[in-house]
Amino acid sequence: DYRYSGDVINYLPFGFLQDLGSLGKPNEATIYGYGFNNVSYLINGNLINNRTQNSFNLYNLQLESIDSVEVYTLPRGFLGGSFLNPVTINFITKNNYPAKPYTKIRFSQASNEEGIIDFLFHTYINKKTDIKINISNYSMSDGFYNTEYGNWQAFVSAKYIMSNIVNFMFDYNYSKAQTRLNGGVDLESLESNYTSELVKTNMFDQLIAIVNYEDRYQKEMGHRLNFKVLATVLKSLPTTLDFYYQNNTQSFHDKVNDYNNYQKIDTTVQLNKYNLVGININQKFNLPYFDSDFGFNMERISFNSDILSNSRKINSASFWGIN
Repeated sequence: DYRYSGDVINYLPFGFLQDLGSLGKPNEATIYGYGFNNVSYLINGNLINNRTQNSFNLYNLQLESIDSVEVYTLPRGFLGGSFLNPVTINFITKNNYPAKPYTKIRFSQASNEEGIIDFLFHTYINKKTDIKINISNYSMSDGFYNTEYGNWQAFVSAKYIMSNIVNFMFDYNYSKAQTRLNGGVDLESLESNYTSELVKTNMFDQLIAIVNYEDRYQKEMGHRLNFKVLATVLKSLPTTLDFYYQNNTQSFHDKVNDYNNYQKIDTTVQLNKYNLVGININQKFNLPYFDSDFGFNMERISFNSDILSNSRKINSASFWGIN
């Protein structure tokens, strides 16, 4: 029962998805009882949280690209990413390239013209280089008023097997979404217009129910680039080196009445942008009586965010180790 990537949370130990009931709405995923601003979301070890809000919209993660999910044990949760969140979830993308090219299409339809299509294609360029392309679209028209949702996503992954010692991987993710935010049914308006019996019926009627906000919506667009080097110079000392770039723009909109021209003007209430470049280094030591894992991360983030009230640049560095 996977509608989108967030549904995976319900199947994890101590995982629960607080679903707002409509495709695209900002549901909250909780692990060990922790939700927004407490969970680090990683892809293949790299933090993908929105840096201005310390959260991640799981609608922006393509379901077909996920191979497995790693949940850090609670005492180690703060080791994932650089935010020191108590909980960390690591989504591991499919890296088991099959011997033959393949194509997979997942398609579904539901009420309110809800549609989901997930297209995955894999082929080889030569014996040492292969490529995967994943294109997804989620869309839904009005159920209750002002509930439309649309999301386009693309994922391109290429792997070059140089030798048994060194491999190279390149990933690119793109997402663009628009979510209508009606704020739920306005019970006070219903109670002032209908009897108590009709209120119970009309609050579930998608045509009659009055919503709190008729013109609020949110736009989001993001890019993620990652270049990974996998090296094992010595059999017991595997090294992973990641160079990555992320760009995210999120804008919150509302329409206000222009009584002079008898129309509504679309206004941007809040705009939040950031760009970042970073590097991740992971070194393992698999020796007799000595099994250790060390990591180093460095990022430079440029913000232009109304949440932060101004533009700023932040440099961060973190180091962690497990023995």
